Amino acid sequence: MSERVIRYLIFMVLLAFAVATGMLIWQVSLLKRLGRLEERVSERVGRIYSLADREEEYRALRTVRPEYRETLYPAVSTYRPGLDTLVSFQNRLRADLKEWIGLDESLLKSRVELRSVGQETLDSLGVVREEVEFYFAGNENHWLLHGYLLYPVDSQGPLPGIFCLNGHSGKARAVAGLEEDYTHGYGLALARTGCRVLTFDWCFEGQSRLTGGEGREYKGHDSIYEYMAETGHTGLALYMENAYCALAALRRDPGVDPSRIAVTGISRGGELTTYFAALFAPELTAYYASGAGFPFSYRRFGGGCRCTYIERIFDNYEFSDLMTAAAPLPAGLQLGVKDDIWGYWDNSLLLVKSIRSLYESLGAPQNFVLDIHEGRHEYDLEQGCAFFKKYLLAP
Repeated sequence: MSERVIRYLIFMVLLAFAVATGMLIWQVSLLKRLGRLEERVSERVGRIYSLADREEEYRALRTVRPEYRETLYPAVSTYRPGLDTLVSFQNRLRADLKEWIGLDESLLKSRVELRSVGQETLDSLGVVREEVEFYFAGNENHWLLHGYLLYPVDSQGPLPGIFCLNGHSGKARAVAGLEEDYTHGYGLALARTGCRVLTFDWCFEGQSRLTGGEGREYKGHDSIYEYMAETGHTGLALYMENAYCALAALRRDPGVDPSRIAVTGISRGGELTTYFAALFAPELTAYYASGAGFPFSYRRFGGGCRCTYIERIFDNYEFSDLMTAAAPLPAGLQLGVKDDIWGYWDNSLLLVKSIRSLYESLGAPQNFVLDIHEGRHEYDLEQGCAFFKKYLLAP
């Protein structure tokens, strides 16, 4: 056999070996990729099944037969008149909320500074829209709030004050009438009724500022989850401290009558309005929560924003208990018939029934208002303005 033939055979053997090795490596790589793909598919299928299960739970919440709804998803109060006095129940609930929320009560005693950073007069509406910043003195390097103070042109004497709490993805600009969204500029509308209205962005949204350790800034709604994880603080503590700063800012405003201050909000802001009223009812004249009024069973099923989720609250109390803690303070709930966010009508009406019964037992049935409008998840201006004309502006 010639040397040339031998070399050719060796070449072919090596080539076959290389091809076989390459094929083996490719097959191993393919198996690994298939394995990873199977894991991903399995994970996604699991998510789909989980979502389907959750959807079934939501559907059950809406469609279970009415006679079983109260048993399966109670929207009733844990307040028991025969066992508790109202005052003892209110004090216990407030103490529990402050502890579980982790409220910094020393911060709330700090002086509030408010400064104007711009102003315009809306002659056609008869309103002044003043751009402002405010904060607890000594705390401005941690967080500072930006928003708008709205009030009638040429107003005489101290006016009632209202501060507004934003919903999810809400903007002070929209509440102040600079943009259109589901709030329909209700802050501007309330100012036109004769009030001084303060609307602001939460400290991690808009032009407000939240700064953590080493100068890190938290910006945008989802950043609150990072803040909560890194600091161990609850989202509700941050919300309540921001809201109290707004209350204190209005108190210091010489154009505001400090004996007539109310709070309002929609969606998450409506929920937070009710929490605030439960905690600080003695410091308020009235409150009006739009797009809220849902039973805590909704939260136990995972509904609503995680930024306000505190398990101990939902395990021990009901939404109606928050309103019980504020009774007999004038209170309004506003719900839209076509609301596709809080669609739990039967449960909400059970909640309303228990609160209405409480206000009647206190001799103040007129202080609880349920407003139902034909719209979706939105603030109905006519109803909201009518409530505050009655409970804040009327002599």
